[in-house]
Amino acid sequence: MLPYFNDLFREQQNEIDDYNKEIKTTVFYGMRQAFATVPDIYKNYIGDVSEEHWQAILSDPYLKNKTVKYILDLETVHMQQTNIVLLVFYCIKKRSAFRSRNRYSQ
Repeated sequence: MLPYFNDLFREQQNEIDDYNKEIKTTVFYGMRQAFATVPDIYKNYIGDVSEEHWQAILSDPYLKNKTVKYILDLETVHMQQTNIVLLVFYCIKKRSAFRSRNRYSQ
């Protein structure tokens, strides 16, 4: 059964890598864009954030879009991982049923 899971992993690895790359791109692009367009973004990282700065961040018209894109990317990764886990459980169940059937037929 282990060779089957190795094959499954190899098949799924490209998709997993693609999804991980997409998330990294979303996050890093968003960070680079923020550092390039928001003059006081560094204050977020040193803990010196004023009320006006928070209002500027929260009024960013693209923040909701960026957030939704990130959530969608995470959902895609989660769905892929769930599919793999379900497939593994299905294979274990089928293998178990096959072994039980063969044990009694001998």
